[in-house]
Amino acid sequence: MMLFEPEAEYGSEKHKKKRKEKIAGIEEDIKKYTQQLAELKDNPIYNHAFEWRFEFPEVLSNDGDF
Repeated sequence: MMLFEPEAEYGSEKHKKKRKEKIAGIEEDIKKYTQQLAELKDNPIYNHAFEWRFEFPEVLSNDGDF
């Protein structure tokens, strides 16, 4: 792949097709990662989770060790 393609190729159908395919791939990745993020946020395992450092700071060192 050339770093700088001749300007004649930018308007070509081949270039337009490659660009559309690339955009479609990126949009598909965005949808996939958005769905994964939503699944992680909605995971019931995190409903009653708490942060030990905030709930019980007296039993942890400054590094978060017991």
